[in-house]
Amino acid sequence: MSPPAGTVAVLGGYGDVGGAAARALWRTGVRDVRLGGRDGSRAAAAARAFGPEATGWPVDHRDAVSLAAFVAGANVVVDAASTDADPGAGHRIAAAAREAGADLVTASDADPAALGPVPSPRVVVTAAGLEPGLTALLPRWLAREFARVETLWSCLAVLDRLSSLAARDYLYAASAGHSVSSAAWRHGPRRRALTRRTDVHLLGLSRPAELRPHLDAEGQRTAAALGVARGDWYVAVLGEHVSAAFDRVGGLTAAEGAALLENASALDLAGREPSVTLFVRLGGVPCTGPDGFRQHGAVLRAGRAAEVTGAVAALAGLAVLNGSVATGAWRAGETLDPAWVLDRLPSLIGATLWTTAEPFETAGPVEFAFVEEGAL
Repeated sequence: MSPPAGTVAVLGGYGDVGGAAARALWRTGVRDVRLGGRDGSRAAAAARAFGPEATGWPVDHRDAVSLAAFVAGANVVVDAASTDADPGAGHRIAAAAREAGADLVTASDADPAALGPVPSPRVVVTAAGLEPGLTALLPRWLAREFARVETLWSCLAVLDRLSSLAARDYLYAASAGHSVSSAAWRHGPRRRALTRRTDVHLLGLSRPAELRPHLDAEGQRTAAALGVARGDWYVAVLGEHVSAAFDRVGGLTAAEGAALLENASALDLAGREPSVTLFVRLGGVPCTGPDGFRQHGAVLRAGRAAEVTGAVAALAGLAVLNGSVATGAWRAGETLDPAWVLDRLPSLIGATLWTTAEPFETAGPVEFAFVEEGAL
């Protein structure tokens, strides 16, 4: 099936996330793609790599005139320029898209309701990225095999260089209370339910990880939506420099903390390939097979985090473009069809997605030994 006709304007189109979104859109067959950024020559060069249908535009979201010109006539605006730490940028971009009569997709973790009214038939989709976004889609995808979900265990392991913007977003989320330290889900959020764990071997990872509890607002919404009684969320830290940086940022300014995390992530990545691994295991009563409690897991493995985020944003844009997202304001992880996304995501970015009955924790380094995706 050919993709629908329409113009998609990617703001931040030559950056890490925006460039990844543009590439993913192109791979799905969308051809009328605008790439916008402050440096018009860089935007034009990025567009030339795609073909004559793609165009590069000079645009600054702080300049209302250039922003209005960039979004005029677009069907969907993909915002890869605003950040959680700068919500004003997201509001300006949302207002410009609304004024132009365009739908909006953003990778930032903005509250959809805070971006302003969404007149019918327009659509706004936020949090279209790796986390939040894919971290809600994968549990929902796995839950389709369960009649009742009782437990959830999730762990995101990222070995990649943090950009300055990504580091600032992480620190902003922590300081704004978007995640609750040491918390877990026990029929609701419970503080101090978990502790940090060190030297944990996870299936398919060559080095031991440090697991830090990480229950954020998306995790809480996912647990509530699935009816989970017990849920544990972790971030797996795969390098000693990032681990040490996390422990130090509390006493630093935002700029100092971001620089520390950026440098630490570069040191941990040195000589290694970047990777993203998302583990999700559900327990409960399956739809088919013997009665009683069973557990099953899914693992998604990809390369750079920005490629994953960009691809999720692109798929959200494609879903909006083809009319499969209802009018209104939504979060990607809670409104996109998880089967539709996960059927397309691996081929877009060279990722692998497997289901497994094997335990995720091992006594030492163990290669992947997954069964094909299918019924429990």
